[in-house]
Amino acid sequence: MADVKISELPTKTVDGTDMIPVVDAGASTTSRVTAADIAGLATDASQLTTGTLSDARLSADVVLTGDSRLSDARTPTAHKSSHATGGSDALSPSDIGAANASHTHAASTDITGLSTVATSGSYNDLTDKPAAASGISLGTAWALS
Repeated sequence: MADVKISELPTKTVDGTDMIPVVDAGASTTSRVTAADIAGLATDASQLTTGTLSDARLSADVVLTGDSRLSDARTPTAHKSSHATGGSDALSPSDIGAANASHTHAASTDITGLSTVATSGSYNDLTDKPAAASGISLGTAWALS
């Protein structure tokens, strides 16, 4: 037979005696199986009417598509309050990578790049202070009635 693409091969209804080549790439060998051998590997247990599941792939761990365990039809419920402080499943700041509320930073040692006045609070530590105005007189004070 000449080289032909699989998609160009004629279609055929197979019976149990037709041979199908199987290539074992790991062993670099080619074997043959019959169509009946392949049909015996049913992967959907609903196709079986008698007998037992002998194929190792069909163990008790297999879950069929229609299995109710694959559906979670519950409506989600709001539970934000359970994670709040005092809730039944409260999260601590460290659970989300945050510092505790009592955590502080000393401005004079932990925070860098601040001007001296930021930590001293002294007006004298200000730079570029405005000059006091001169030559301005205050007017007469009047009593309010």
